[in-house]
Amino acid sequence: MIESRPKSAPLYALGIFLLIVFGVIGMVLYFMATGPRAWYHYLLLAGMLPVGIGVLAKVVGSNKILFLDKDSLTVRFPLRFSKRVYTWKSLQSWEEILIPTKSSDFKVLEMVFERGAKISLSATENSHYEEIKAFLQKRFGKQKPRSGK
Repeated sequence: MIESRPKSAPLYALGIFLLIVFGVIGMVLYFMATGPRAWYHYLLLAGMLPVGIGVLAKVVGSNKILFLDKDSLTVRFPLRFSKRVYTWKSLQSWEEILIPTKSSDFKVLEMVFERGAKISLSATENSHYEEIKAFLQKRFGKQKPRSGK
């Protein structure tokens, strides 16, 4: 059984970012409550509040733990209190996408199951990426390209 969890470094970095964003929002609200309101207070709130809420929702919604065994893939979403189980028979395609960056390639592994369910994980954000890739190559042979690309 292979277990893939989110790495702590990206979560830590996003946590620091969210702490700064919501700290600035709190300061702006404090200044608006205790003193005269200026136009830039509204501008800061209109710009930072959607960014903070959007990043928070993305972090909470995409935090997942994968369990791979010989029969199925189990995906747990701990912050949503939900679990989904996919059998390997329902796997339609899988592929590794390499996105070139300045320093190295950003690797993303996508698995598409029946009913349009798509599970993706990246090498920089998830642990045991290479083990999962080796498991898929051993179990399903070469990569199956998705249709329509």
